[in-house]
Amino acid sequence: MTLTPEDYVNFPCSMNFNAYEIFAITGSTEYECQCHDDSNSAPALNYPSCIAFYNAKDNKEMRVVQKFRRRLTNVGTGSGRYQGYSDNPRRN
Repeated sequence: MTLTPEDYVNFPCSMNFNAYEIFAITGSTEYECQCHDDSNSAPALNYPSCIAFYNAKDNKEMRVVQKFRRRLTNVGTGSGRYQGYSDNPRRN
């Protein structure tokens, strides 16, 4: 199965994301949700995900850094550069 950029947009569309949320993911207003009940592309998608476990007894003031490296495939036109981050609230 050959995936297209629209397949990646239709997946969050199927989870009822609104136009603003789709824009936050794609950075573009050119995509419209066109979900089909018979769509079978979702299982083939490779959305990046990462998880890190930390000891709950760690010092609350201790700064913990976890780095993840992922290799991504750009399904759009041209080249792309991706960077992600997470800023979590302080633990009580």
